[in-house]
Amino acid sequence: MSKVFELDRWLAKLYGHTGVDSAAVLERDSAGANPRADDSEDPRVPAVQIIEVVNDRMTIVAWQDPTGGRYGYQTWTRVFAGRDTVCALTGLSVKRGVAVFHPKNLRDRRPANAESVILAGEVKRRFQSASVSFASHLV
Repeated sequence: MSKVFELDRWLAKLYGHTGVDSAAVLERDSAGANPRADDSEDPRVPAVQIIEVVNDRMTIVAWQDPTGGRYGYQTWTRVFAGRDTVCALTGLSVKRGVAVFHPKNLRDRRPANAESVILAGEVKRRFQSASVSFASHLV
């Protein structure tokens, strides 16, 4: 079986019908990809992708960077920024006290990217715009 066929079968099972097109999902995923990942000036810029928004307090993120490791399916929770920092998804400044998502600690240790944050507003905006384009392919 081809990978595209396997993806189509999985999506059909996930969404409960056969009208799901893997091309639409791939388009949605690439639309939500990190615009900073193409920054050839700084090889430490992580590749960050929002996979799923579980609810307003939790999201699932794919993370990869040379210094922070690779997390294919990492749970991030919503908190308020404890210090001024930079959004890993957009590169925008984040002020202390702003709503952000950050990696959830593992049972016995902190993930390598534990200090990273993503602006909560960006998560919502990007996922909603990707969902709208994805939903239009289902009609």
